[in-house]
Amino acid sequence: MRRYAIFLIAIPLALVSVRLGFWQLSRLHQRRALNASLKTAMAQPPIRLNERPGRVEPFHPVSVTGRFDYERQLVVDGVSQQGMPGVIVVTPVMIADSDAVLVERGWIVSPDGRTVDVARVRETDSATIQGFAVEPGPDAGLAVGEEWPRHVLRPSPTAVARLYPYHLLPYLVRRSDPPALGSPLRPVPLPELTEGPHLGYAFQWFFFAAVALVGSVVIYRREKGVQRAG
Repeated sequence: MRRYAIFLIAIPLALVSVRLGFWQLSRLHQRRALNASLKTAMAQPPIRLNERPGRVEPFHPVSVTGRFDYERQLVVDGVSQQGMPGVIVVTPVMIADSDAVLVERGWIVSPDGRTVDVARVRETDSATIQGFAVEPGPDAGLAVGEEWPRHVLRPSPTAVARLYPYHLLPYLVRRSDPPALGSPLRPVPLPELTEGPHLGYAFQWFFFAAVALVGSVVIYRREKGVQRAG
């Protein structure tokens, strides 16, 4: 009877592993569906934010024409690219006296992931910006201090709205057109639309299930052979 005990361990372990494998496949299907929807959004004609549209889907191309408010810029701390520390410079673009939209103008190297001379990356006073609407993410608290530029972990319009004397549109624009010639700013890349590690994880869980079942059978037969020999 004792030789059957191995199945009391192996079978539940195999069932759990199979369940986790199918869960990873479900995550893979969700990821593929999301990527397909984002690719479709990226292929749409640009929406002009000057026309105050309603909801703008993530990754949808947008354009905005207006005047940069260099006096009230944000710096997103601790953003690395290719192993180099840096920051993202976010500048409001005024599209009217009472409305503006936050624009990620670009990324720049910063040895401590915080310090940046924003005057060095100033461009023209007004411009037409091409880019994509991106999710700003959950609200993040502001760093300590009252001087501009203000430092943030995520440039959420909701979180920083109280700092501005005008209304911020609920969008964050990631610039896609290149900064001015000679500017040290680099474009902030969009997230890669990959399938992630879900397929590999699914194979691993199915492999664990197979090992548990095959291993239990091998041990059972070995124990059975030992008993007969005895």
